Amino acid sequence: MAKFPLLEAIIGTMGKVVENNLRLRMRHYWSNPPVDAFPSDWTVHNCGTAACILGYASVDDEVLAVSGSKKARPWELWAGLATETFERVSLAIAGSCYLSRRRAARAAGMPERLCNMSHVARHNPSSADALEFMKAVREWLNEKEQANEQ
Repeated sequence: MAKFPLLEAIIGTMGKVVENNLRLRMRHYWSNPPVDAFPSDWTVHNCGTAACILGYASVDDEVLAVSGSKKARPWELWAGLATETFERVSLAIAGSCYLSRRRAARAAGMPERLCNMSHVARHNPSSADALEFMKAVREWLNEKEQANEQ
C-alpha cells in the first residue's frame, strides 16, 4: 500500500494530463465536462495556475476513489493532501503563485534541487513541470519516512 495514496493518485491524474497534452488551465476540461460532474453550488474557476492540479484531480475517478468522495472539491483535496503529507507540501504543489510555492517548498525543508525546479521557480509551470515536481516530492517524502523509521 502506498504511504501517500492521495499524492499517488494526484500524480496519476497529472500523468494523464501530460499524456493528453493539457495545460494547467481547466478550460480544457470545462469546455466538455461529463454530465453531472460538479455540484450545482460550484463556481468554475480558470486561473491557469498550478492550482489547476487539484481541479483536474477533483474530477479524476482514481482520486475520488482514494478520497472516498463522489465529488471532491479542490479545496477538500488540498486539505486531504495537507493531512497526508503536511500543509507546506500542498502549497508547494498547488499554490497559485510561484513565490508561495517556492517559499512553501523551502519552509517544508525540501532540498534545494526541489526548490529550484521549474514548478516552483516559474509563475506558469507546465503540466510536465508539475508532474516532475510531484514525483520528486514523493521521492523526498519517502526518503524522509525511511530515515524516520531507522
